[in-house]
This record gives sequence, C-alpha cells and structure tokens, in this order.
Amino acid sequence: MTQSSPIAPQLLLAAALASTSILAVPLAQAREAAQAAPAAGQHRTLNLAELATRRAEQFALADADGNLLLSRPEFLAAAADHPRSAERKRHHHRHRIAKGDKAMTQAQREAHADMIFDRMDRDASGELSRDEASRENRRAAKRELFAEHRFERLDTDADGVLTAQEFAAPLDRLSAADTNQDGQLSRDERREARAAHRGTLRGAQPPTRS
Repeated sequence: MTQSSPIAPQLLLAAALASTSILAVPLAQAREAAQAAPAAGQHRTLNLAELATRRAEQFALADADGNLLLSRPEFLAAAADHPRSAERKRHHHRHRIAKGDKAMTQAQREAHADMIFDRMDRDASGELSRDEASRENRRAAKRELFAEHRFERLDTDADGVLTAQEFAAPLDRLSAADTNQDGQLSRDERREARAAHRGTLRGAQPPTRS
C-alpha cells in the first residue's frame, strides 16, 4: 500500500470546502471589499472568504489523524483546546435562550442539569467531591456538554463523524445573509439574519432528547 504525499489531505480538504456555497464568492472580490477600511463610527463587516479560510484551518488542526473526518473525540478535544472560544459561543447560546429564541420546558431544564452533573461527577460516584463541585469544573462540564450538542447539530447524517462540508455548514447561513453578494456581511445584514433565525427558532418545536 503506497503512502499518500503530505500535501494530499490539504488538497482534498480544499476541494471539499470548495463545494460549499460560501466559497462561491470570488476571492478577488472578497479581498477587494476587505481592503476598504470602515469609516470612523462604522461597524466592522465580516469577510466571508476569511471566515471560510479560518474554518478550513480549524478543521485541519482538529483532524488529528489526518483522515479528513472529525470524530467526536477530535471535535471535543479541539473545543477543549480553545476554552475561550467555546465559552463565548456558550454565553451567546445562553443569551439566546434568555431572549426566548429556544424555549426549554421544565423537564428539559432538569435533563440539562442532570447532564451537567454527570460530567462534573468525574469518578461516576453519584456524588460531587469538593474539587468536582468547584466553579471551574462546572464551567468545564458546561463547555463539554455544549461542544457535544454542537457536534450533534453539525453531524447531520448522524454517522458519528464530521465531513469538511458538515463542519463548514454554519457558514452557508452567513452566505445566504449576504443579500448584496459582495462577500461581506454588514451590521444590517447580520441583524436581519439574526431576526430571521429567531423567527425560525420560535416557529419550531423545542428539541427533545431521547
């Protein structure tokens, strides 16, 4: 069996990401838009090509075995290596829940608390020691649970691994929000996309866990 060259995985990853809609914006156009610095008082726009590149780099770094698939352990390990980023996402998620974007029933809240307890209970004794009950361990347990939920949402075919396309899927929603197709997301475009997303979530049934 012949070994593939070291560059092959990178080429395959680039080809996989090229199939996502966010990369349909010409790179030259995106770079040109990125060079226009916002005037004083204006809010920074998001460059979609830069976000796609960053997402591809995150995938490559998390793919420890280089097989162009992210297993659950690889995904969770990558999230643990970047606790600040995970914490920002978790706080944003909690803020959305507080605003009513994703209503939780009392039963769901209790189930959520049970899952956090299970992760805090590192030795599976059914009780929390002083160290296990610490604030830091509780935060770590919440980050782990949130990362697991993120993995499940991204794993659309439920096969236990993430392809490059699945990992990059959140960028498709950003691409769709780029209403003028200039490769940039303005503050107004982001605001409109969030409002539309909140409406979608409110119209959907709260997720259930079997």
